[in-house]
Amino acid sequence: MTEKYSNMMSQRYCKSCGSFAIERIHRGFFKKRILKSPTLYKCKNCEQTLISNDFDGNETKKVPLFIGQ
Repeated sequence: MTEKYSNMMSQRYCKSCGSFAIERIHRGFFKKRILKSPTLYKCKNCEQTLISNDFDGNETKKVPLFIGQ
C-alpha cells in the first residue's frame, strides 16, 4: 500500500517539465574559486541545465513524497 504524503513546499523544480528530480552539478576548485561560476543544477528527466537564479521566479509547490510498505 502506498500513500501520498506531502507537507514540504519548494521552489526548486524544472520549469520545462515540472519535475522535482534535480541534482546539483559538481564544480571543482578552479571553477568555484578562480572562474567564480554559478551553482548549476541538472534536471534528471529532461536533461536541462539550470542556474540557481532560475528558481527565483517559480511559484511554491508541494513536493510529491510517497510512503510505501
